[in-house]
Amino acid sequence: MTDRHPLPSATTARDLMKEIPLVIPSGTSVGAAASLLDAAGTSVAPVTDAGGRCVGLFGTANYRRWLEHDRTRGEVVTEWQTVPPVAAPDVVGYHMTRRFAVATPEADVHELVHRLNGVKDPYLVVLDRQRRPRGIVCAHDVRAAEAGGVSAPGGRRPAW
Repeated sequence: MTDRHPLPSATTARDLMKEIPLVIPSGTSVGAAASLLDAAGTSVAPVTDAGGRCVGLFGTANYRRWLEHDRTRGEVVTEWQTVPPVAAPDVVGYHMTRRFAVATPEADVHELVHRLNGVKDPYLVVLDRQRRPRGIVCAHDVRAAEAGGVSAPGGRRPAW
């Protein structure tokens, strides 16, 4: 009888994901969220609602857009009249990225590649059945796994 070697297991989101160092509640002020990102040493974090469900992503790019919007001057209507800019509330829920890719921990690399197509942020949030964030996968790691070079969670990875 010959020994049969099992087929190599497919790489999944669970294999590629990095644990989430920070979750930001949607009611957090933008300045406080930016400070939390800095303190955690990350550039993006999931935003959750009151039930802990992931409703968006907030990162340094969102913070920069908020800063630029806050500095804009009013719209000039005539030579003597300007309309002040409309100020959005200073909470993360208004400034977060609402279109983001999600997957389950069991999703394989091909599904991860498919889910990353069409989203502008290079991050994929791994959610449990209750839509609570469990980890984040960087598009770089998905592409490496697709090419056959699975990057280990402890290996050298881009800062996200």
